[in-house]
Amino acid sequence: MILTVTLNAAIDRTVAVPNFRLGRRHRAVESRTVAGGKGVRVTGRNQATGMIVSAVLKDAHPGWTAVEHREDAWTTLQTESPMGREDVKRSERGPMALLEMRVPTFWGRAVNQQNVSAYLVRDGVWADVHLSKVNFKEEDRALFEKVLASVRIEE
Repeated sequence: MILTVTLNAAIDRTVAVPNFRLGRRHRAVESRTVAGGKGVRVTGRNQATGMIVSAVLKDAHPGWTAVEHREDAWTTLQTESPMGREDVKRSERGPMALLEMRVPTFWGRAVNQQNVSAYLVRDGVWADVHLSKVNFKEEDRALFEKVLASVRIEE
């Protein structure tokens, strides 16, 4: 198994100070601490199945749903990624907004990579759980479904 964890994560702390005046002492009336930086990403690969799973946590856009985050990611993919995509499907399953696609080739090499991203939003955080597998066969779909059934954000 390969495991990577990004090291650019940060903790953002915001404090509210009423009537702020430069050079004076102040007392905070409230504070908020959230994961910051460019997000937190964890990636792992199962050697036996060849499936790669990654999860990214970021601050959610205020008021956005999982569907809106998925649509934003889809728009970005269409404009910034030169990869060809086939069998693109967008759907919802409970609180998850799903984006599925197959990448047949990468830099001229046949890869037949199946990709599924599950987007979730809760308490001001959005999660993108991405599953991918090269040399995808239809019988691999059950593995994707099993992993998707376990995806959720819990307290």
